[in-house]
Amino acid sequence: MLLTDFLLTFSYFGVNADLKVGISISDAFLKFAKECESQDAYDVAAAISMQVMVGGNEAKVVENVAKNISSRIMARREIKTTFADTKMTVMAMEIIPTLIVVGLCVMAKDYLSIYFTSLKMILIFIAIIGVMIAGTFVSKYMLNKNENTL
Repeated sequence: MLLTDFLLTFSYFGVNADLKVGISISDAFLKFAKECESQDAYDVAAAISMQVMVGGNEAKVVENVAKNISSRIMARREIKTTFADTKMTVMAMEIIPTLIVVGLCVMAKDYLSIYFTSLKMILIFIAIIGVMIAGTFVSKYMLNKNENTL
């Protein structure tokens, strides 16, 4: 997070320097957007470019864009919080079945002994464990896939 903030600050100094040497405000912010590769920066650059073309109150345009970006940041934080909660739930749902199987092996050996009476029952037990393991991998894959799309 600090590195990103530093890079954005450094890029902003580039915008300031570009403005001082006479580059137009829309070109300076477009260059800034390309450097930091942020959708929010592209939105700022687009809003400023449109404002320069059509005229109007610059302060109002920048204020509206700032509110929009602030709303996006809050939405991203809420999504990250939701993913953290989901990760904890998934972790609990992975641990609980394992604890149940281990607990049954230790405390109720008679309950699980049926799975070791024949080859067919051993294969069923292995299938049950396999489904638990596969579910773990699938849930982790889906969580990481969805989290990385943010």
